[in-house]
Amino acid sequence: MSTQTRSRGAASCTECGRVLAVWLSSEGEIHPIGSVNGCPCGSTSFRPLRSSLGSNTSDGPDVAVESRDF
Repeated sequence: MSTQTRSRGAASCTECGRVLAVWLSSEGEIHPIGSVNGCPCGSTSFRPLRSSLGSNTSDGPDVAVESRDF
């Protein structure tokens, strides 16, 4: 059985800009939390918001990210 690491974060829809809570997989996949169909606008393409945790840069909003092994 393999263990997949995923992080909880935030991402914006590339179509409408709506920000959603998402799971970010260790393989780079983005899945909205609580939605199997993607964004309410119908899009399934998302851009992760940058995390400034452990970083000295200020480009992009601060986003809390939580990692879990599943």
